[in-house]
Amino acid sequence: MSGWWRLLASVSVGALIPLAAGMGCALLGLGPNWWMGMSAALGLVWALTQNRILDRAGAAWTELCEAAGEVPALNDDDATLLALFAMHSSPVRVAWPVKILNPCPDSRWWPYPWRHCRVMFAWGCRNAELFTGTERLAGKNLLQRTERGRSWDGTSVYEATGLGRDVAARNAEVLMAGRMEEAA
Repeated sequence: MSGWWRLLASVSVGALIPLAAGMGCALLGLGPNWWMGMSAALGLVWALTQNRILDRAGAAWTELCEAAGEVPALNDDDATLLALFAMHSSPVRVAWPVKILNPCPDSRWWPYPWRHCRVMFAWGCRNAELFTGTERLAGKNLLQRTERGRSWDGTSVYEATGLGRDVAARNAEVLMAGRMEEAA
């Protein structure tokens, strides 16, 4: 982490410490002497731990930036995506197969808001994996984009190429042969 970012983070947290201490004292009904004491104690803790915290944050950011180019196929849904596109003779919007493979969860948010946030975050990450899988298939010439989405990539229109249809048919044959062996 560069010096300017470290300075900005340190000053920002240092400015938030008295505010957090003031809110804590107001909620507990404590006076201004307690506020000054809490501010001093939290400031001392921040001063002693800021280098370690900022170094870890910088290392995590560096790892994230290095891994950004490597998007792994976590669930390996490329074959299923290709089959869903190959089922249609006409071009299909990307959002349709993504919606089939990852329907929107129907989680109630009011009793458990944090659980709802985690579920919706996981749903969004899964959608991003599926959109990346579609782009990966297009990069392998198994799909071709016929129309680019105007507002976001989920509205882009793709269709399976001849090679993509052949690969999807072959995948289906291999899958059915495997199921026949399991049944026997």
